[in-house]
Amino acid sequence: MLQLNNKNGLSIIEVLVATGIMAILMAGFSSMMLNQNKETRAVAEILSAQDLMKSMIASLAKGDVCHHILSTRNFNAAQVVAGNPFTINIGTQPIYSSMVASGTPGPVLIKKGDKASAYTSSLEIESIQFEVTTGIIAGSIGNFQGRWIVNFDGSKSVRKLRPLSISAVITANTTVPNMANTISCLGSGGSMGSGDQNFLTKWVTDTEIKESVIYEDPANGRIGIGTTTPSSQLAVSGVLSSGKLQVIDVVAENTACTPNGLVGRDSVGLLLSCQSSVWKQNFGRSGSNCGLLIINTSTGAVFEASRCEGLSLTTTNCPPGYRFSLGLAFQDNGGNNIRQYHCFVN
Repeated sequence: MLQLNNKNGLSIIEVLVATGIMAILMAGFSSMMLNQNKETRAVAEILSAQDLMKSMIASLAKGDVCHHILSTRNFNAAQVVAGNPFTINIGTQPIYSSMVASGTPGPVLIKKGDKASAYTSSLEIESIQFEVTTGIIAGSIGNFQGRWIVNFDGSKSVRKLRPLSISAVITANTTVPNMANTISCLGSGGSMGSGDQNFLTKWVTDTEIKESVIYEDPANGRIGIGTTTPSSQLAVSGVLSSGKLQVIDVVAENTACTPNGLVGRDSVGLLLSCQSSVWKQNFGRSGSNCGLLIINTSTGAVFEASRCEGLSLTTTNCPPGYRFSLGLAFQDNGGNNIRQYHCFVN
């Protein structure tokens, strides 16, 4: 029988099997190395973006670089409203590291098309913009909030990064509102990420900031959780709970509810309670059904609700020589008249 051996005594089949196994191992090793290299590049890009943000905050902090760039770019101050910023495109204009003197910039820090920093060559600047976000015009002068936005080219990076956002405050000559001209600029802080205006921020990753569900209404000084139209100093859309006690917004009187013991608020802000699986009004309205609701917060059970009956309190309720000051009059659920009042010496 014919035996195919190489000079070391191994058969051709054994050599082919060994070669196949080595090829599979090398392919797996190459894939692992490729993924590891990709993760290394992704980390380098994050570090590069952070490095650029720190450098830009430092260069824009004094305001002379910011003013030098924006002073040649007019904007329409009449179009600046909350939630709809006016965007000034910087184009290929460089952001300088500093100003040598008035009108004389120092070294170029960054511009469109540049690599973000020396940490990596894969993170490239796609565009640089300045957004005028909100402002107040008083006569011929306007004071505005704004932010620098640096966008990265996602087609060249390992992972798409959110734009850098660096806040600033500018003062502009608004004699001609649609041709407002920046006359001073003051830098502020920055963050990696972006979000909707007037929302409190939160860290969504170790390096990225975005908006939370908490909204601040600057016009009325109100806070909304889950709502952008808070009707009171603190407004919550949904269920507000603390242990067994919950307040649900918005409910309607005489509609079904479960379980008993819940507290709800109707469309005009009056409180109702869930009693016998029906929303009933027990708060804040004069007449035959208002007063104090008593709830066991451990079990949610409703004990009773007192009824206002228009009982009068006058000075005759006080002994001779005393004057009437303050009091409450109502009936309990058993129909008993209850009066509480204070009498003071004349």
